Amino acid sequence: MIHCRVLWLAGLMLVCALPVTAQVSVELVMNQEKYMQYEPIYARVRLRNYSGQPLVFGKDEKLKGALQLEIVQNRRFVKPLKQEDFSLVGTVLLPGQSEEFVFRVDRYYKLTRKGHYTIHAFVRHAKLKDVFRSADRSIEVTPGVEVWRRTVGVPDVLAGSRAVSQRGDRLQMRSFSLRVLEERAVRHNYVVVEDAKRVYGVICIGKEVSSAPRSQEIDMLNRLHVISPVASRLFRYLVINLDGRIEHQEMLKRDRTVPVLVRDGKTGQVSRVGGIEAVAGVDYKLPENAKTGAL
Repeated sequence: MIHCRVLWLAGLMLVCALPVTAQVSVELVMNQEKYMQYEPIYARVRLRNYSGQPLVFGKDEKLKGALQLEIVQNRRFVKPLKQEDFSLVGTVLLPGQSEEFVFRVDRYYKLTRKGHYTIHAFVRHAKLKDVFRSADRSIEVTPGVEVWRRTVGVPDVLAGSRAVSQRGDRLQMRSFSLRVLEERAVRHNYVVVEDAKRVYGVICIGKEVSSAPRSQEIDMLNRLHVISPVASRLFRYLVINLDGRIEHQEMLKRDRTVPVLVRDGKTGQVSRVGGIEAVAGVDYKLPENAKTGAL
């Protein structure tokens, strides 16, 4: 068995060393058409080998190849943040075979400037005479429409270990804002955590539903609690901290009353009143293409 595998691999490498008059199809799909500023941007690239010969991507000079993107905004190319391509080393495309790659585009390119972008992908290989590219895709980056904002101080436990006397009199401040992004007549609600210098988190909390009001409160640790309707009788409850991370989340359903948040004025504790826990697979199902960054 081992001998057969060695012969097969040797034969494959021999074929891959021959000149390739290949045809490779490149398909680019973005997970959204509109993005909130600083939201993760994902892309999926699908390659298919129509050459009739195996196509191997390796470190050897004769097998070198890469996947690249070209992004244009306002007729200007967006320069990559990192001087590196998306590595395909180790990828083997047999005749007729296809392979998919998913990656975060914003880790390689700065796409925080609002406006429209045109993106296409292309693949090159030492054995390919031509460079093969995908069709153009258009996306838009927007700050959305702000509907609510609350600015709070950063507790000492988050501000650092320095003594208060060493920090000066100025308290560090951060803001929670609720924003709405409309895509194809569907309104998506977001929470953005930021200060004057940095964005800590951008979280999509679900599609906007007008059948029930949204509820939000700040607790004694300056965390944001928000209950947002996602269907006629279904709600999403989130607790988001000042670093833009979700500390708690659950799905709720309406029983006799709509779930709302209540804040104790003395202790600052936030509690949920009304509603009961919803069961996944019974009361709701996870969407196959949720607007959470996944493709």
